[in-house]
Amino acid sequence: MVLAVPIPFALAVGEGVSVWGGFAVASVSSLAIGWVMSRVDVGSPETDEAMYVTVLGWTLAVVFGAVPFLPELSLVNAIFEAASGFTTTGMSMVDNPGSLSRTLLFWRGFMQWVGGVGVLTFFVFVIKRSGGVTKRLYSAEANKTDAKSLHPSLKKSIGALVVAYIALSTLFATTYFGLGMEPLNAVVYSFSTISTGGFETSTAGMARFSPEIQAVTVFFMLFSAANLILVYLILKLNPGPLAESDEFQLYIKIFVLVAAVIGIDLASSTGSVSQLALDSLFQASAFVSSTGFLTRPVSVLGAGTLSILLGVMFVGGCLGSTTGGIKVFRLKALIELARRKKREYSLPNTAVNKVRIDKEILSDESVDTITVLVFMWVVFTGLGAVTTVYLEPLNFSEALSGTLSAAGTMGPVFFPDGHSVSALNPVTKMLWVGLMIAGRLEMLPLLAIFNRELLRNN
Repeated sequence: MVLAVPIPFALAVGEGVSVWGGFAVASVSSLAIGWVMSRVDVGSPETDEAMYVTVLGWTLAVVFGAVPFLPELSLVNAIFEAASGFTTTGMSMVDNPGSLSRTLLFWRGFMQWVGGVGVLTFFVFVIKRSGGVTKRLYSAEANKTDAKSLHPSLKKSIGALVVAYIALSTLFATTYFGLGMEPLNAVVYSFSTISTGGFETSTAGMARFSPEIQAVTVFFMLFSAANLILVYLILKLNPGPLAESDEFQLYIKIFVLVAAVIGIDLASSTGSVSQLALDSLFQASAFVSSTGFLTRPVSVLGAGTLSILLGVMFVGGCLGSTTGGIKVFRLKALIELARRKKREYSLPNTAVNKVRIDKEILSDESVDTITVLVFMWVVFTGLGAVTTVYLEPLNFSEALSGTLSAAGTMGPVFFPDGHSVSALNPVTKMLWVGLMIAGRLEMLPLLAIFNRELLRNN
């Protein structure tokens, strides 16, 4: 059904079968495959089988989502574009988005919107319904998906997320339209912002819009990367849990620090003080939230600032959001783990010395899980960067910006002038597609499917 949504849009704006035909083919094909698979009675899947199905589901979504792009892009580029859309990454194979049909521009934004809500419901479902390995993998998230814990009902938990997601999407689109955006741009940018995806409709990006639009987008991006269950409570006039969240407080501190660093870097640039300040806040919000919109090219920033932004790309936003990266919660947990180790030297052996977040003790098992997840992020992005260096005329930091952007569903890359993502080697593009899916699924589910023991058992 998702693939069929752009068809009435295309008909409404007067675009012909050459535009919407790909959506019809993809819709019919996916429905046929889905019908065949539904006829197979496999019973209740085990945890490891659910991991296989999840990875397969995302892969099929990317393949079918690529079909409508085939009249405009090569097969590899179309797959990359679809992967970037559904994983809410925002890197694009389209050098000039303005050359695309209105339907494809709508589809790029809608893919990110669907991918964002899919990620949220996936993790709630995993936490609530799975057991064994998967439950342990996400034990930290299970404790921190809302103010205290998830709703007892799976349906209510997912429903709360979806309500917050739709409400914010509507608010964003209405605000953009009210501030002067053309209707299609208002819809597409609301999709790209709430999903922290970052697909644009023009090469000029957000720089072409008014300062008022840029200013509200700063706040939109920040809230989109916060825990949406806590944002949902704000919509119910209960801002306390978000304001009191240790993760959110650290998230805002990172934003302020990054904005200050970028502001110092841009101080010598041309432009009014107010515009430079807005650019600093905008770019800080775009990177911290992993949305990736740009009002100025990253090439104007110094090497030190770019190094800090690489770290920000590794971290990402908050749990319970559509962002990628290791998440601010895990960074907070590692900071508290370091503090716990420091306390060990001054406390007696009988003292209770635990990692605490939001005044609650985080179990040792959760801390171990977080440590493994962060380690896997380092391994996957590092190996991806080394491989990219061998495949492309890039140095390690440039290649690392690409793999962090892909795995962290970020978008921007720190390439030298004249070297675009669309010019990458096809092998590099498919490597980054794999990193996008791996990052979107938090690395460990993908690691599990390559486990030899699991393969033998299945």
